[in-house]
Amino acid sequence: MRDSIFLRFVKYVARCVYGTGIYLHYRGHHLIFKDEYELGGGCARTGQCCERPVVRVGFIALTFPFYLQAFLFWQKHINGLIFVGTDGSPRDLAFRCTHYDRETKSCDSYESRPGMCRDYPRVLLLQTKPGFHQGCGYRAINRDSEALKKHIRSMGLTRETVEHLERELYVESSGVSLPE
Repeated sequence: MRDSIFLRFVKYVARCVYGTGIYLHYRGHHLIFKDEYELGGGCARTGQCCERPVVRVGFIALTFPFYLQAFLFWQKHINGLIFVGTDGSPRDLAFRCTHYDRETKSCDSYESRPGMCRDYPRVLLLQTKPGFHQGCGYRAINRDSEALKKHIRSMGLTRETVEHLERELYVESSGVSLPE
């Protein structure tokens, strides 16, 4: 279901607003906080992020049903996302994308895709514990990997504990093997 010219225009305006908000958020975030993670890897084209996109809604949408209904209307009629339920938390709304082609694992309206699709997976890096889909080619890499690795390995912990900590802290391996 390709987007009409009208929907492309509406999405373009919405992307401009969304993009401005994201840009300001990132700029403000960079000024206050040090980025903890950087994005590693690349898209493995599993399509999991497109098959069932999940959007976390804010307090206002949960508190005032009108806002939630307006949000769901927008997602369905503008973005082509059909609400299918929650995903673990009432704040995490799962959708089915009408633009996603399961056979080709691609979007039929890629040029006019919504901002949330354009910003994925970078937006995950702002989370305390970034979570990527199983098989996704992207991964979070802790910007302090080398210092963390050096510190963790100097603590005299068991091999299993070191591996667990490095995995949980997104410490990227530089090929240095662990001592036995």
